[in-house]
Amino acid sequence: PDGRWPAAQRWLDLLTGLIGCPRRHVPGCSVDNCPICFEGSMDPVGMRRRCADRVRVLQAVQQNGWALAHAGPELKLDREVVHRAVQEHGEALQYASLQWRHDPEIVLAAVQRSGLALAYADQELQADRSVVLAAVEQNGLALEHAE
Repeated sequence: PDGRWPAAQRWLDLLTGLIGCPRRHVPGCSVDNCPICFEGSMDPVGMRRRCADRVRVLQAVQQNGWALAHAGPELKLDREVVHRAVQEHGEALQYASLQWRHDPEIVLAAVQRSGLALAYADQELQADRSVVLAAVEQNGLALEHAE
């Protein structure tokens, strides 16, 4: 993105700051701004351990729900982490543990934020009237994912 697309640049800056663990994965990443991973070390084992740090992940998903993609597997099982992530960005539901895609409260929070998150919900919830209505109210295109 260049100066003609300031919103796109802000989005890129936010993403690289939040999920740009090793610079080699995201060009232009600002590792020292990563609330999940930075502790002055690029050691992959240490980074995985820090990505499992609940406090850091909660901070990150509150800023950008997409950060859930980089959380450790045990935190993708954590109800509060997942709930905060989908409240910030509904489509983060795709990175949640499968058990949360079956949870009506989590799925409803996700589709209220982004109707298209319905695509990642359990098939039973894709057929649930209240969930589908909430999704379609947020984004009419969500109807495509209803059962």
